[in-house]
Amino acid sequence: MPAPHASAPSSGDGSSTSSSTIAAVNFASPSKGGGDHESAPLLSYPAAERNPYHAIPTTGNAAAISARRPSAAPSLSAHVTTELAGLICMALSALFFSVMSALVKHAGFTFPTFEVVFARSVIQWMLGVIGCWWVGVPSLGPKEVRTLLVMRGSAGAIGLGAYFYAIIHMDLGESTVIFFTGPAFTALLAHLVLGEPLTRLDILSIVACLTGVTLVARPAALFPEPTSLDDPTSIMAMAGAPEPALAWQRPTAIFAALLGAVMSSCAYVLVRKVGRGAHYLIHVVYFGMASTALSGVLMVFAPDERGPARWPATLLEATVLLTIGITAFGGQVLLNKGLQLARAGPGVLMRNLDVVFAFIFGITLFDERPFVTSILGAILIVRTTGAHRDWEVGRAPPRAGAGRGRG
Repeated sequence: MPAPHASAPSSGDGSSTSSSTIAAVNFASPSKGGGDHESAPLLSYPAAERNPYHAIPTTGNAAAISARRPSAAPSLSAHVTTELAGLICMALSALFFSVMSALVKHAGFTFPTFEVVFARSVIQWMLGVIGCWWVGVPSLGPKEVRTLLVMRGSAGAIGLGAYFYAIIHMDLGESTVIFFTGPAFTALLAHLVLGEPLTRLDILSIVACLTGVTLVARPAALFPEPTSLDDPTSIMAMAGAPEPALAWQRPTAIFAALLGAVMSSCAYVLVRKVGRGAHYLIHVVYFGMASTALSGVLMVFAPDERGPARWPATLLEATVLLTIGITAFGGQVLLNKGLQLARAGPGVLMRNLDVVFAFIFGITLFDERPFVTSILGAILIVRTTGAHRDWEVGRAPPRAGAGRGRG
């Protein structure tokens, strides 16, 4: 029976590629030093259990040798418990990210977009540095990969800003669904940058995801008449924005969601380029650092319709901004742990709960009414990305990766 397997740690933004290792019987002697956080086994058995033949004499009575061997691999119940714990972590990760998105939308009623991004980024940066100190890794990472880490952080920062803009200026469920097209773009970028093969399934996934985006976006040339369950309520109208702004805000928000997906894919490809050269918390630090710098500049010099940046006026406003950063970081930690404990296939299903939670929060908290075509597009995108990720895990060689999160 295969023992629980480990996945490569995620980058903090969470794009998902996991590498499985069968560890039921390990014939190599235990590793020395114990300093490799990336390759440490998920379950730390005593040395004699990890290596059944360690310390077994090579001479003597065969029956005595046999008696000293472990009688069995870890029990089925232990395997099921580990798998269940991983799935729970993945589901909680999706919930944390969805709560973060709902809070971002709420904060967008009163705060400029880039101030919300800035608050999230500063908190993530601080927690990332604390996490690096806690696990004993240098927060700046090895010198030989720092340039790639800066590029990875910058790509994630642009993607995060674009994604937050989309959340604030269009329906929560629709913006989340469009952002979830990232894996299809990742396949194309990995082919162009890393030289990985682009299969027919990859091409079909890209076409299916773009079809799903078209159903969600509903361009006027293709959908001149509304076919919604009810007339959808615009988030900007709810927030008191002037009606003329609606003509350009939705197309801009759709473009921002797609840009967020593409930049998230760029960040993921750079994570794969770095490989095991940096602990995943170092990616979190660089992402937070770059996003803090970028959003801080834009917050000052590019205010949006909400006006210039300002300090929170009430304890509630301050709590909302603080919770955005905490839930984002918590979602990343839970995602990484879940990828280590759960198999890829069920894990992908748990990650798709992001979209379910987003539509639930949009309908119940913000009175959004999705179009029928939006629901069909969401189903198409979720099914396509889920099948594509499962296929990628099955065909990919073991390597460092990252679970897909936000940025």
